Amino acid sequence: MGRAQVNWRSIQYKISKSKKLNQSLEKTGRKKFEIAKRKLMDEFEGHAVTKEIGGGSSSKNLSGSLGGYGNLFSLIGFPKGADPLSDVRSLLNASIRIKTNKARVSPKIVSKNFSVKIPTIKDFAAIGKMPYEGGNSWIEMIEMGISNFSSYMNKKSSASRSGGGIQIKGKIRMAGSTPTPYMTELLNSFRKELMRK
Repeated sequence: MGRAQVNWRSIQYKISKSKKLNQSLEKTGRKKFEIAKRKLMDEFEGHAVTKEIGGGSSSKNLSGSLGGYGNLFSLIGFPKGADPLSDVRSLLNASIRIKTNKARVSPKIVSKNFSVKIPTIKDFAAIGKMPYEGGNSWIEMIEMGISNFSSYMNKKSSASRSGGGIQIKGKIRMAGSTPTPYMTELLNSFRKELMRK
């Protein structure tokens, strides 16, 4: 009695070409991506730094980066009424994209891979420059610590760009602001969410 030979590789290849299977895998992968992206945007909106800057010059130091003194909006020097977060939202929404790759056939499984483009903190430099200071990104400086905190006075003044803080000559304190995880933390959390099974 002869023994039948089954060409599993051929069967798997044919399965990988199944339109119905590919549509199902595509739907599942994109759904996972959309859920992770929505979570990222929710975490961005709920982050203490976002809320503090969104509160303008009268906001409390919700992030704790200034030891409770003043706020990031007036320290950074955003003009009164400015909305520096709108460009950040737009960049996050536009730059995070998913691309579908071909189905992959292995000895035990047929799978579909996706590539996700995620910005780095450097990508925010163009839309997040420190006001009246060349080059540096306020998003990056929040994470590194802002040195001019040593000369920052939380005071309403007509001379203040933000309306709620001024820079004085000399130093009130020795240290800059406390380095505070922000965009790097959010993007790392997004990566981990994508990798979850």
